[in-house]
Amino acid sequence: MCLKNAKVRLNLAMLFGIVFNVFYIIFNLVSGIIYSDAWPIAVAAYYMLILSLRYLIISNNDADGGSLDLRVKERNAGVVMLIFGIPITGMMIYSVVTDSVVEYSGAVPLVLAIYSAVSVIRAVIAAIRIRESDGTVIRIAYTVRILAASMSVFNLQSAILSLLDISPTAKAALKFIGVAAASISLFSLPLRLVKGEERSIYEKTVAKK
Repeated sequence: MCLKNAKVRLNLAMLFGIVFNVFYIIFNLVSGIIYSDAWPIAVAAYYMLILSLRYLIISNNDADGGSLDLRVKERNAGVVMLIFGIPITGMMIYSVVTDSVVEYSGAVPLVLAIYSAVSVIRAVIAAIRIRESDGTVIRIAYTVRILAASMSVFNLQSAILSLLDISPTAKAALKFIGVAAASISLFSLPLRLVKGEERSIYEKTVAKK
């Protein structure tokens, strides 16, 4: 059965993620235009990167997980994630410093909540499996999934705060906590790819020889 093949399962998961991301990108672009808010557009731009990485994962899934070529791609993927993480973190900090909270309608947080719930469930599964992975492509795929979930949760938090009737100081404090949590994921996970700490069993065996 095809679903018993790890590469087929990974490709199906990536295809689901691509469709999921396209919806999220369109939703954020439309929200940003309707509410004249730069943050959803920035989120859409970051998810375009995620979308590109998912496509590259599928296109490289037939390669040897322990090859030097894939190790280079793993490092490059981590570098790209780090580079794009800098402006998106800057946008998050800017939203806290300027207290730029747009009041969204109730439908926006609802859609974001559903998306975030699915993303978090998939990210938890990825976080559990990433240390057990024996392939470079799989590690990149799981890292992308966790990053996508981190961004979706922060985006949801921003939308929910727009509906809460609390002081600006409390909103800023909650958003700062959200920025800190998201930033840890945005930089620590790509760094692991760059440093190659999560090497496959194959790579560790080769290194000993």
